[in-house]
Amino acid sequence: MKTYDSFNAWYRDQSSSQKQIITKLRKLVAETAPSLTETSKWTNGVWLKGDLPLLFIHTEPDHVQFGFFAGALLTDPKKILRGKGKFVRHIRVESSKDIDAPAFVTMIRKAVKAPSYRKTATQKENPGIKPKRNACGNPIIPKGEGSKVVGSYIAAMPGWKKDLGEKLNKIIVKCIPDVEMQVKWNTPFYGFKSTGWIITLYCYKDYVQVGFLNGDKLTPKPPKTSKQKGVRYWNIGEGDYDEKKFKKWVMQAKRFPGEVI
Repeated sequence: MKTYDSFNAWYRDQSSSQKQIITKLRKLVAETAPSLTETSKWTNGVWLKGDLPLLFIHTEPDHVQFGFFAGALLTDPKKILRGKGKFVRHIRVESSKDIDAPAFVTMIRKAVKAPSYRKTATQKENPGIKPKRNACGNPIIPKGEGSKVVGSYIAAMPGWKKDLGEKLNKIIVKCIPDVEMQVKWNTPFYGFKSTGWIITLYCYKDYVQVGFLNGDKLTPKPPKTSKQKGVRYWNIGEGDYDEKKFKKWVMQAKRFPGEVI
């Protein structure tokens, strides 16, 4: 299977007729959902929402498929989606004239707003399973690496803390697109194996504690000190979240080495 290091590299390898279709679709996505990131996976052109594959283009000799990884979760009153898989659906495009821009834009917007199909899959596979939490209310999650295990932690956060966890995760991924993640000691870590981990999350009864492992280098410093040298904390109670403040700290924190564990 041939691989490509970017969307552009994949695009250059397509035929001229396919490029005409891809160019028009690419423009629609850029105008409708500019926050999505272009890449190439599985010999397809792909758009990511954070690290989640959301849209794709697959080429065949006689047509192009404009696909939705969570297509089965989208309402489709015009019945333009094809496919019978668990989640993936696509629109068949044989020429640029087949692209109904308003209909395509509507489906793109629905895909961006749709719940994560990863989370939906977990819910379907584990119906009725209650997440385990410790006495503080912090989720008990087996250690592991990657967005899936961190997503399991966030999904198990209780009450309003779950919504906050999703917001924090979204900002971290947006500010550090190539961030690595792991869960260790029932704590999500964000950062890099090579230069160190920089941000952690932990649930307490009345707040979510965000740890900055290089917090002493940030301006202003997160308010709570730690017994551990260089570490600072921000305890966020219900309704206390300040996105601008958090984003500013994340943007600073990524510039400094973290803690290698």
